[in-house]
Amino acid sequence: MTFTRPISSDFVQVEILHSDNIEKEFHLHAVPRADVNARPISRKGLRMNVVALMFDSTSAANWQRLMRKSNNYLHTHLNAISFKGHSIVGDGTTAQLCAMLTGTAEEDEPEARRRMVGSKPVDDWQWIFKEYKKKGYATLFTEDDPGIATFNYRLEGFSSPPTDHYARNFWLALEEHNYDKEQSSFCIGAQAIHNLTLGYIESFMEAYPNRPKFAFGILSSLTHSDQNGISYSDKDFLRFLKRLEIGGHLANTIFITFSDHGPRFSDFRKTIQGKLEERLPHFSIALPFWFKEKYSILYKHLKHNSGVLTSHFDTYAMLRHVLTYPDYPEGITTGSSLLTKINSKMRTCADAGIPLHWCPCMKWENFEVHQRVVMDIALAVIGEINNMTSHGELGNLCERLHLKKVNSVLREMPSDIVQKFKNTKEIEKCDSCEPVFGEKKLDKSFKDNLYQIQFVTKPGNGEFEATVRVWDGKVLVTNTHISRINKYGNQSECVKHSHTHLSRYCYCKNQQPAHE
Repeated sequence: MTFTRPISSDFVQVEILHSDNIEKEFHLHAVPRADVNARPISRKGLRMNVVALMFDSTSAANWQRLMRKSNNYLHTHLNAISFKGHSIVGDGTTAQLCAMLTGTAEEDEPEARRRMVGSKPVDDWQWIFKEYKKKGYATLFTEDDPGIATFNYRLEGFSSPPTDHYARNFWLALEEHNYDKEQSSFCIGAQAIHNLTLGYIESFMEAYPNRPKFAFGILSSLTHSDQNGISYSDKDFLRFLKRLEIGGHLANTIFITFSDHGPRFSDFRKTIQGKLEERLPHFSIALPFWFKEKYSILYKHLKHNSGVLTSHFDTYAMLRHVLTYPDYPEGITTGSSLLTKINSKMRTCADAGIPLHWCPCMKWENFEVHQRVVMDIALAVIGEINNMTSHGELGNLCERLHLKKVNSVLREMPSDIVQKFKNTKEIEKCDSCEPVFGEKKLDKSFKDNLYQIQFVTKPGNGEFEATVRVWDGKVLVTNTHISRINKYGNQSECVKHSHTHLSRYCYCKNQQPAHE
């Protein structure tokens, strides 16, 4: 016998009676609400859906390492833009999501810490959810690990649901009745936890076909304690993206994938690379292909800003801008909308709301020339020069160059403040706002750095400067980053007219060598 019953709740608990026990199942599925469908929809703004999915503790580098299938699909099929200079603004998840969802630092919001006198729930904070509701959007917020939820772990949480569809009660019930953490932190029975969140968001997109939607999902269970756990979701997330695309749910959607920060607690975090990965989380925006033509200026601004220092204060301004376009949103005190062009030459960490001890901006510092990596770099650059001057007839005209000496080497490193930063401590306004510093440690990992080297070659005493990336132990050289920094006079007379562009590199054969 089969029968149907209408379901009016997003959350369903099913009890299956066996002869010796009762088995419980928990399901979540967005059910459209009549009051939401009755809201008037604003005619202002871009009137596009916004879907934002956060993968906890995932640096931009680790996303590229472990989410290759999804990352490739986002860029080749969904027109995604990855932001290479996106930085954190504080310690932990709450600092990032306060910036992204309220545009205000936690310490400047009304007191909400549980242990503090006069503390209140966070309902009165200036949530972006409220702005989207006012414009007629259906809204959703879900976070899959209630024990460490962003606004509940240290803070009072919400006394009323902040969005139309709010899944905290579901995750609490799941944790209480059906979540065996000792068996697996990634699954509930045979079902992956991350698929519950993805399925919920997909059902939400289906529930309101004729209404703009704002969905915000947080996936913490996979990665909070294990930065490599995200790899388990790659294939599932790819399937999710394909289902959304086939279902037409991305045709009018700004689709954001991001992280709050990189890994915070590990031996890797103690290295310079680890410090930078903590400060540079994954952040990308995928847009419908029509957006590039209809809003070409906005698209150009996004592409430009993807190479600029940014933060989630800028993300918040963009989310507001989506609602007010073509007008710029009022009341933005920190950051700039990513839909406007940010001046890359003038942009500072302060402009983006990033405290100095979190600032990922790099500087050049002296590096010891006797290190083995320096010889590898010098020989690689000279090898590139010789490759350029040995093709065809050039091999009969130009001498092969050899290293005479290295004059200096610089390595691109974060500021001393970042290198000495250890952790944060509590101050009156905030739990994790005051930096704690230690001794600057020599970073002995030379496998992933940018170097600038000056050296002299023979014959001819040519002086060159090159900027070289060492990546995973391999020296990457391009001729566009090799400069001749002393005069070469008549040394390249033999190619002066035939190969003018190689004059700075060629030392012609059959001439009187310069004093060596």
